[in-house]
This record gives sequence, structure tokens and C-alpha cells, in this order.
Amino acid sequence: MTNTYKPNKEIMTKLNSTINPTIQLGDEQAILTMILGDKNNKANYIVNALTVGMFVDSRCRNIFKTLEDIQVCNYEPNLSNLLSVLEGDYEREFAINLANRFTSNANCNFYINRLRNSYFERAIMDATSCEEARNILNMQKEFASTDLFVDNKDIANELMDSLDETKELLTLGMPSVDRTIGSLQGGDVMILAGGTSMGKTCMALNFADRVRQTKKVLIFSLEMSAKQLIGRIICMNLGIDSFKLRNNLVSAKEKAEIKQYLDSGEATKNIKIVAKKDLKVSEMRSIIESTDCDLVIIDYLGLAKPENFAKRYEAVSDNSRNIKLMAMELNKPILLLHQINRNYESREDKRPQLADLRDSGNIEQDADIVTFAFRPYMAQESITDDHIELITRKNRFGTPNKANVLIFNGATQRITDKEELGIYD
Repeated sequence: MTNTYKPNKEIMTKLNSTINPTIQLGDEQAILTMILGDKNNKANYIVNALTVGMFVDSRCRNIFKTLEDIQVCNYEPNLSNLLSVLEGDYEREFAINLANRFTSNANCNFYINRLRNSYFERAIMDATSCEEARNILNMQKEFASTDLFVDNKDIANELMDSLDETKELLTLGMPSVDRTIGSLQGGDVMILAGGTSMGKTCMALNFADRVRQTKKVLIFSLEMSAKQLIGRIICMNLGIDSFKLRNNLVSAKEKAEIKQYLDSGEATKNIKIVAKKDLKVSEMRSIIESTDCDLVIIDYLGLAKPENFAKRYEAVSDNSRNIKLMAMELNKPILLLHQINRNYESREDKRPQLADLRDSGNIEQDADIVTFAFRPYMAQESITDDHIELITRKNRFGTPNKANVLIFNGATQRITDKEELGIYD
């Protein structure tokens, strides 16, 4: 007799779950950073919320055990007391580096729960009997019932910090766009989608070029090389035809200008490019943590390698969610490029809608802002290719369904806000 029983999908997901060593190490280091860099008396709370057995990496485990011992002796588990106890120079240097990476511990519960969950998952996998597994699950439930509430004092401190008038907000640098989008803040994910040749990479690079004048930008280019992106930046800023640069048709004068621009360091000022195919989100996370960037750009979602084997729809959904979680955990704004379906080509109005996002409906849910790059010329709605639209369809922090019409120079790949040229609608 054929067994027609279909396994519970949720149970299968849990059974097939694996511990990602890269994420585990990142979580352990993040927790230690929050303890050692503590500035609002949360170190004791974090130490009490975890056990040494929840740490896998030997260095992290040893440091946490020492912090536990310091606390038991009724001393504060801080960097100063830790350094007075540690004997090895290597461990001391490791602890100092962790403390120097501190930015905030307001989201410590997120990391605490992740370390706990991965610990219990390992414990269940290693259980030798049903009774042992049941006891582990009961212990997990007890842990899950605690730490459900956010500290109101932390919220108040964050709100007051955000109102600091001396703090420069991160905007995309185009007046009309900034009024529509507003500022991008840590944890925000902004989607910039578009059809083939609609200019989404060009627009993202123009935004990056403006942001890097005062902030630091990290670009993950999963499709184009770093040389190609730097070439576009050169053309944007020097007004050189990108076709001529690509095909080595520039004049002697233009070559001299390019050399001077490169020698000055302006082409790569405040910008880092990681041009590597098949990067996982977890690998991107490790790279972001090693930099002090203010804005992350990922070009593009569909090329990010899935963490586990899955169908494309599931892989894109998982990566979309993981990128949102990464933005929140690392407190970084992320500009995420994505493609759209070709269905819009058969419509009378070819301007993209939210339903045109490709591969997954979860992308719209995960994003805070969803925008589209649209060139009327490519959609055969204009006989000239001199402007490009940034269409905002979703905006949690502002007005949706707004189109900003920008001046587009295809030869130099430069996009300019009309207001910068004194043109007002």
C-alpha cells in the first residue's frame, strides 16, 4: 500500500535546518562587542541571558567564560576588567578589536535569541533519546518566554539621538528625490528595480557618487566588474563618452584628464567595490562588518547565491528576508537592485507597478521603499532619450506613487536633478 502521507512543511524545514558557521561566528562576535563596548549598562543583562555553552568559537567562548567569572566575583563584565584578567596578548588584542567595533547594543535581544536558537538546534540534533530532546525543547520554551519587551529607556535614547541637529542624515543627493524618499537610516532597505536597460545600475551609481562626497559607500557588484563601475564614475564626473572609454577611443586630452583624476584619488574616494559573483548574503554580512560604510548597495538581488539549495522563488525570498534582517542587525541602510518581469511590455502604460517585481512577492513586504527606474525612450514612449524617471511605488516613511523626472545623459551615464539645472515643474 502506497503511503500518501505528506510531511508537515514546517517540520521538514526545521529538520533540514543547518547551523551556518559564518553567521554563528558573526553573532558570537557581535554579542561580545555589545558587552565590551557597553555604554548603557546592558553588559550584565547580556551575560545573564546566555551561557558559555552557546558559544562555538574557542576565542569567543573563552572570553565569555572570563566575563562570566568576572561577574560572579561581583565586578562589572567590561573591557577594563577583562584586560586585567587576560594573560595572552593575542586574546587581549582580540578583545580590544571587538570593543572598538561597538556601535549599539539596542538590538542585543535579536542576537541573544539567535545564539540561543542555534544552541538548542545543535543540542536537539545531538540528543540521544526522545526524553532528552523533549527536555531540551522545554528548556527552549522557557528561554523564549523571557526578554519579550524592549527597554523603553533604550527607545527614548535612540529617539533623542535621531533628533540631534548636528547629525548629518544620509540622503541620495538629488533635491527632488530627497523630498520624495527622505533620508535613509540604519535598517532601511530600498529596492531600486527596473527592466533590462532601464538604467537601474546607472541610477544606483549616480546615487553612490553623490553619497560618497560626505559618506562611505560599499557596493556589491554581482554582475559588473570593478573596472567597469570605476569607468562609469570617471565618465560621469569628467563628461567623457562611456563608449569611447570602453573602446579606447578617447583623445590625448581626455587621457590626460583621466590620469589626473585617477592620480588624485577622486575616482575611488569613499567608495569600496566588491565585484564577485555568487556571493551569499552571509558572506556580504561578514564584509560589511569589516568596513565602516554608511550605505550598502547590492547589484542585484537575483544574483545573490542562496544559503541552501532551494527553488528560485524560495531562494530569492530567503535572500530578500536575510538582507532586511542584515540591514536591521548591522544598522545599515541598503539599496538593493532587482529586476522586473517583462509583462509590463504588453501594457499600454509601461511604467512598472509593485506586481512587476520578479521572482517573489516577499520582496515588496521586506522592503521599506520600492522604486523603479524607467526610461520612456526604451519603452518607445519618447523619441528622445534625455530623461529618466524614478518611480516610487512604496514608501513606509513618505508619499508613494510619485515619479521624479530626472535629466539623463546616456553618453556619460550622468543623471542630474532638474532643480540643479534651475528647471522646476
